[in-house]
Amino acid sequence: MDRRAFKRWRQGQFLSQVEVAMLFDVTESTIKNWERGTYRVPKLAELACEAISQARATQVRKLRAAREELAHKRRLKAIAQGLHDPR
Repeated sequence: MDRRAFKRWRQGQFLSQVEVAMLFDVTESTIKNWERGTYRVPKLAELACEAISQARATQVRKLRAAREELAHKRRLKAIAQGLHDPR
């Protein structure tokens, strides 16, 4: 897993660098270094990502659905405001 894939994974799991550091029992600076490419993401971390993804699958689906619902409500509100805008 390269640094970009690791960062995409973290963001896709709705996790901060601090949260991933706690899950992996490393420092936040280690996570930052992995994402910057200063150090390679270890193979063991890649395996941990897979396990974490499986364990969090239901929660992540709910978070994505909530994010999509919020975006939809915002679009509807913007449309409604545009229709009622007396300009």
